[in-house]
Amino acid sequence: MLMQPLIFHRKEKIAMKAESKALDMFEGRTTYTINDGTDEKTTLCIDKYTADLLQENLSDVHKYLQETYNLVAENQSHLSRLAKGNEVRGIAWRKAEQYMPDF
Repeated sequence: MLMQPLIFHRKEKIAMKAESKALDMFEGRTTYTINDGTDEKTTLCIDKYTADLLQENLSDVHKYLQETYNLVAENQSHLSRLAKGNEVRGIAWRKAEQYMPDF
C-alpha cells in the first residue's frame, strides 16, 4: 500500500511557518513585560545568558530594564519601538559584561 504524502493548503503552510517562527523567537531568551511610556504594555526579549547574569547580580532586573527603557525613550524619542528595544538590549548586555566570569 502506497502512502501518499500529506498535502497542505497554502493557508495551513503559512500558519505552520508562523507558529514555528514564534516558537524560535523566544527560544533562548527571557521575556520581560514593560510599559512603553504611553501606558501600553510591550515585551522586551533579552538573550538568556544576559538575563541570567543580570538576575544573579541585580536585585530587580525588571525594574532595571524599565528604568533603562524610560531613559532611552526620554533621550531618544525619535527612535522606533524596535530601535529603543535594541538600544535597551545593548545597554543590558554591556551591564551584564561587568559580571562575566574571567576564563
